[in-house]
Amino acid sequence: MGSFGPGHSPSSRGANNALSEALPKHVGLLGPRVVVQNTAWVFMGVFSVAYLLFQKKLLPFKYARFAAKIFFWPTIPITILNRWTNYWTAIDGEGEGREGTNRQV
Repeated sequence: MGSFGPGHSPSSRGANNALSEALPKHVGLLGPRVVVQNTAWVFMGVFSVAYLLFQKKLLPFKYARFAAKIFFWPTIPITILNRWTNYWTAIDGEGEGREGTNRQV
């Protein structure tokens, strides 16, 4: 059976053994892992519904202002990556300035 002796495995020695004996085998619906997973799913659901309502302009103005501040910052890396080499947009054309906008063709 290797160097651990009969009936022993590497995971049943030392601190791992004490930890496995301290934790119950089945903790049910209120175990720490289940609570964290459920909390994460609820948070993602609320975040997704709020984002959908914000995008469809269904939020009242007061809540839309708050949502705009919250949903703006996570999009900054996406915007930077999309405009990696083109940070500026020419509005009047290529170096024409104001006089170039009123030309008659």
